[in-house]
Amino acid sequence: MPIALPVSAEDVADALFMVVTSLVGFLIGGVVGLAVGLFAGDAYLDPTSRIADLEAAVNGLTRERDESRERVAELEDDRSAGDRP
Repeated sequence: MPIALPVSAEDVADALFMVVTSLVGFLIGGVVGLAVGLFAGDAYLDPTSRIADLEAAVNGLTRERDESRERVAELEDDRSAGDRP
């Protein structure tokens, strides 16, 4: 004689309700997590791009300074060479 568990229609309805609400909760949590992640990524990329722009500007200024120093050295050499008889 097989032993069966007493399962009523109310138990089945409760189980289906819990499955549906669990799935909806996971989906909503996933959407909220995705939105938070996207906004955090955008908030991170904005300062990062500003830092990259500042770094490019500093590198350009450094390059100009080095070129100016080289040009000054050339001009001083030309001037000192012109002073000699």
